This record gives sequence, C-alpha cells and structure tokens, in this order.
Amino acid sequence: MLMHIFNHALHKRYYVARDLLLMSHIQESAHQADVNTQVLYNRALAQMGLAAFRLGLVREAFEHTVELMSSGHQRELLAQGVGQMRTQQLSPAEEQLQRQRQLPFHININLELLECVFLTASMLIEIPFMASANANPETRRTATCRVFRRMLDYNERQVFLGPPENTRDHIMAAAKALADGDWVAARDFIQAIKIWSLLPDCEEIKDMLASKIQIEALRTYLFTYSTQFESVGLDDLATMFDLSRGKVYSLLARMVYQDELQASLDEVSGVLVFSRANFEASSRLQQTALMMSNKVNAFADINERMFELKNNGGQAPGDRQGNADQGGRGQGDRDSRSNYQRGPGGGNRDAQRNRKDGGAGGNRNNNGRNTNNNNRRGGGNQQRRGGRQ
Repeated sequence: MLMHIFNHALHKRYYVARDLLLMSHIQESAHQADVNTQVLYNRALAQMGLAAFRLGLVREAFEHTVELMSSGHQRELLAQGVGQMRTQQLSPAEEQLQRQRQLPFHININLELLECVFLTASMLIEIPFMASANANPETRRTATCRVFRRMLDYNERQVFLGPPENTRDHIMAAAKALADGDWVAARDFIQAIKIWSLLPDCEEIKDMLASKIQIEALRTYLFTYSTQFESVGLDDLATMFDLSRGKVYSLLARMVYQDELQASLDEVSGVLVFSRANFEASSRLQQTALMMSNKVNAFADINERMFELKNNGGQAPGDRQGNADQGGRGQGDRDSRSNYQRGPGGGNRDAQRNRKDGGAGGNRNNNGRNTNNNNRRGGGNQQRRGGRQ
C-alpha cells in the first residue's frame, strides 16, 4: 500500500495517493511498525508533500512535510544516511545495521529540494500570519512553523547580510521582502533558486509561485496597513499587485467573510471600507512605544528599590521597621525582667542590710556603755584608796 501511495504521488496523482492513505489508516499505527515500514511511510509522506506543492496546494504540502523537517534527522528517517547523535554512541553492530537499511542512491529523495519546498510553503503561510498577529495583538497565537520562525529571527539578528548564496538565504530574503509588501523582490528571490530545475514542470511551478506570492503579499499589506486607511479602492489594489479586479474582489470577500478583516465591501463604488474598530486599534509604532514605556517604568521601579536598599543598609524599609519594633519589644522585656528581679530580691537585700546596720549600731552602743561603767568603777576604787591613806 505504501509503495502504491508513493508511486501515485511520484506521478503527480496527489488526490489518489491521499485517498489511499486515509482509507488504509496506516498513519494510526505507523509508529508501532517495524523500521522498514516506518521508512516507507516517511518516504510516502515526503513524496506526497512534493506532489501537493507541484499542484499549488501549499497548505497540504506544509502539513505533509512539517513533521519530517522539524525532526532534524531527515537522513535517518528516510534511510539515506547515518547520523551520529551527540548523546548517543552507536556500537559497530548497530552502525552496520543502519548502513544495511540505507536505500540505493538512485532512489533517494533530494533533501535540499524537500527543504526548499518546506521553507517556501512555510513562508507563504507564516508571513501573513505574523502580519495579522501584529495587527491584532489580542488574537495573537502561537507560531504555525517554529522552524521557519527561528530561521527568520536568526537572519534578522545578523549585523551584516550579503547577497543570498544558497537556497535558505534566498527564501529568507524573499520572506523579508514579502513582509514589507514588495512582492516583485520576493518573486525574483524565489525564482532565482536553482533547485527548481530538478522538478519536471519547473516553469509551471515558478508561475504558480509568482501568483501565490502576489496573493499573500496583498493579504500581508492589508493586515499591516489596515489601521492606517479608512477605505481603499479595488482598482488601486489590483494595479499595485498586478492582479485582476475580479481576483482582488474574491480575495477581499473571502477575508471579510472569514473575519480576517474588520471591513465591508462597497460594490457600487468599488472600495473596501474599514470599520471603526480598525481606527481604534493602535498602529505598530504605538504598540512599540507602549511596550517601551512599560519597560522603562519597570526599570525605574527597580532603580528606586535598589536606591532604598542602599540607603537602608541593605534592608528594605518594611524589614527595618519590623526589626526596630522587635528591638523595642525586646528592650521592654529586658526592663520588665530586671524590675521583676529587683522587686523581691532587692527588698530582701535591703532588709538584710538594715538588720546588719542595726546590729552593728547596737553592738557599738553596748561597747560604749561597758566602757563608761568600767570608768566609773575605776574612779570609785581610786577614791576609796585615797581615803584609806
């Protein structure tokens, strides 16, 4: 069954291959199958992605290839090479077994072509999504393709960017041009990729990509600048993006019907009138200024806290007040304890001192009395002796 699906996809019969895959329910049990079956399943998905892209089905091509390309181990999953993981060391027997599973070179799927198809489909999906998320921050959701978003962010952080050299550089340059609304530059960058020559219908694919880029550039332009206009004419949009008036009208009608734009179509005057909700929405510059003001306020609060900590000796004002209160309560407890100890003990000591002082005074008085008595006795004895003489 997987070989039949691969064969139909290889000959551009995408819908037949898709119906066979859905009716067979292989995708539900593929992760539990043996290694050879998993390799065939991965090859069938990759070929279906290429077939969908050749037919202009960008969303389907992205869905078929996103899981395979996001893993980072395309060679191992397609049995077209042996890769060494940093955290895993293969034994010689396991490495030999993986080499035996590799497919012959003449039936390999070109990984550079597969990556080109995946990144181009991601660009046509992700760039309008990013523009709509920037226009409506309240409805912002997660990124559709994280791999493409990381590549684009890394490319934008580069200080110096020269002319594109490889396939990835051409797609990143086309993505930035598409985000700015320059569909001509984006088309030229995409059509300059040399890998398209490996496909049998190269010129048809380039024309299809040019048409897709025009449509997505129009959608990106409307998402980006919808807050700056009250109304825009259909003829002006058709001239700007080199599209027919009927195609522009059908595209705008679909966007209004799917609530992608807060606007209404005036068929009589041939203009797209934006609603008042769009005028109340802030522009990108206002959003950036508001975000910067919030960051500056947070930075000022941090500086004030640091200044207070420095003045208070490394303690916050609340902590210092709490420590002062605790110190006051401790001093009061110590005073009360000392007074309590002085009360009973101090009275006893004073009484003992009074008793001692009283006893000493009594002793001294008694000694004085004894001395006087002895003196009197001595004086009487002397008088008696003198009379006898």
